Amino acid sequence: MPGDSICPIHGTLRHTAVHEASHAVHALDQGIPFIHLTLHLPHTYAEDIRYRRPFMPGMLTMPPGSAEDWVGPDPVAALVFLGAGTYAEQKLLGDLIPGGLARDLDQFKRGLGLTVLTPAAGKDWNARSRPILDDRWPSLEEPIQTLAAEITDRARDAGANTNDPIVLTRSEISRICGITT
Repeated sequence: MPGDSICPIHGTLRHTAVHEASHAVHALDQGIPFIHLTLHLPHTYAEDIRYRRPFMPGMLTMPPGSAEDWVGPDPVAALVFLGAGTYAEQKLLGDLIPGGLARDLDQFKRGLGLTVLTPAAGKDWNARSRPILDDRWPSLEEPIQTLAAEITDRARDAGANTNDPIVLTRSEISRICGITT
């Protein structure tokens, strides 16, 4: 996939595919419920990039309720799940696109009932979650790459012929990755 102004090497699509694939695979691995993964096609947000407007190229849709329902009971597992996207981008692509981690941490803060996550608290949470991400990476890297490739292929096949996003259900993702839940 060609690069773009957000990432001249890999492009926003590739980054988003890796980022969201990692969230989905970690959610399956940890038993965190989600409904589906959505990835918007680049031509649908190209104008947002051009004019530097906020945009959301992809996301994992959680069940109805609030972030408190799934962050509160196990904040470390939630942070592993939320940090998995940028972790995979860094591991597989060697760089990050702006905004992904900030939006993920917003979910974490809401789940803990916080409006601000101080730098000290952020370092503490990172120190707790990073070793878990490091430990799980060898067993989850292949399913993440497989899912990211599937997402990228579907986006390429759709091309500019549709404005509809790519949507993969939890059961489709489980099948593609070979992870049963």
